[in-house]
Amino acid sequence: MVIGEEIRLVEVEDISQRGLRVRAPFMQVNQEVTIQLDGLDRRKAIVRWAQAGTAGLNFIRPLGFEQLAQWTVEQQARSRSNDELAGPPPFDFVRGWQVQVIS
Repeated sequence: MVIGEEIRLVEVEDISQRGLRVRAPFMQVNQEVTIQLDGLDRRKAIVRWAQAGTAGLNFIRPLGFEQLAQWTVEQQARSRSNDELAGPPPFDFVRGWQVQVIS
């Protein structure tokens, strides 16, 4: 996640076509940030709510259904690959992924 000149890693709790929920106690409502998830293009988002260390972000340009579906399949395959090589990953295929916030 990029905020101003600062890059921060946050944990993704949920993702949809329109946005995501992240663990980020430093986020402020109406803040504009840039998000970078592995396998997806950078995407601008606005913080719509922040409470108890969690924030809800809306993408300015939503993800397409096919794009999100393909990304989800890739993340599930990556998780399965991790399971086979090194035991279970420390998080499920969406919750726990880190994202860069870049603004």
